[in-house]
Amino acid sequence: LDRLNLDRLPTPEFSLDKEKWPQTWRGYLAGVGGMGIGTATAVLVMAAKKEGWRALFCDKKGLAIRNGGVYSMLTFTRPDAPYTSNVIPYGKADVILGVDLLEALRALDPKSFQRIGSQDRTSIIVNSHRTPTILQLLGQEEWNFEAIENQLKDWAQPGQYFSADVSQVSE
Repeated sequence: LDRLNLDRLPTPEFSLDKEKWPQTWRGYLAGVGGMGIGTATAVLVMAAKKEGWRALFCDKKGLAIRNGGVYSMLTFTRPDAPYTSNVIPYGKADVILGVDLLEALRALDPKSFQRIGSQDRTSIIVNSHRTPTILQLLGQEEWNFEAIENQLKDWAQPGQYFSADVSQVSE
């Protein structure tokens, strides 16, 4: 963990006073098959329920090892909040957790009907590890990962972007 620069992380503001919680909080997890998006979603849903939130989620499964994008949409609401959808509306995600850089970018594409992030409200946390696509492995395509990270920073709420090579730390 010494390799991670945690100085950029602000101290979380946490209150057990449930009246101070927002009415609705939305999170998006992005990755590819085999990265544990479904497992992470299950853990977050169980934790939210344990803490008293109403927890809704929507999973999209994919094929393992870079053949299919996977995402989970999480919607947590206070028990007294009006019921809402488990699908995140356009631009309404509070946080994007990108286990894969390219899949996190897809969630922010302004041309996509499924853009869930916005500069007004979305914090972005990404694994900066470069997971090659099939076309990259075949030598038919190359990505500029620095440009992708810069684009993610531009699309995040100002000052609300964090990245680290979590895959390397995990190894």
